Amino acid sequence: MRIISKFHDYYDTVMIHGQDPSLVYERKTKEIVLKDKKMLELIYSIPRVCHYPTRKFPIETNRVIVGFCGKLIPFFHFLGNRNFNDPDDAKRRLFDNLNDYISYLISNKYNSYKEKVLKELFEKNDMISLNLTKKSWDACQKRFDKENVEDFFIEINAPIFLILERGFSDHVIIKNPCLKDIGFESFKPPFEAFQEISMFLGNVLTSDKMPEVKITDNILRDEKGFDDWSFRKQKDERKRKQK
Repeated sequence: MRIISKFHDYYDTVMIHGQDPSLVYERKTKEIVLKDKKMLELIYSIPRVCHYPTRKFPIETNRVIVGFCGKLIPFFHFLGNRNFNDPDDAKRRLFDNLNDYISYLISNKYNSYKEKVLKELFEKNDMISLNLTKKSWDACQKRFDKENVEDFFIEINAPIFLILERGFSDHVIIKNPCLKDIGFESFKPPFEAFQEISMFLGNVLTSDKMPEVKITDNILRDEKGFDDWSFRKQKDERKRKQK
């Protein structure tokens, strides 16, 4: 696969091992408003934490969906302290499990709670509003694993996309995003990502399909090695049989 793009992503390095020039990934990033009802329903189904009652405990999260080669992967994005300014923060704040989230909260001193207390909080349903608990997150992941959304990838014509929340009711799709910016390499290694994108482009999003050609009976007959006289009987042979 050959990649044409204005930015470098983490899986691009695999191209040094060889490229298939006949398969081209034109990686143009584009942002569009999400209107698809099924996708809106899916992103609303992702559990999250709105706020903790005391407000001294910033563990608010947002919903994120990564569409990757025919599959949807749910994530929660840590909003944290609004004044927290770290250039690498976007990578570390995207989570697909609660244990990593809890470890991150503790290591970055966002709270004075101990790990045991945090785990107990996430085991219960007392987090206010849309609750992110171990039980609800496990149920969410199982639902996403069962979803068949290949048609949506074909509709937007992209092997990769993000669905992000921009406020409570505003959602956008980012086609062909830079996965390096969200730290996706920690979820899928470079070679595996490159290989899956190549296969998805070649097998699902390819536009180089051979046109259907209607073959006439005469052409089909000629291809089999017959001619106009192959299935005809000579007049003399018919007369002999009649006698």
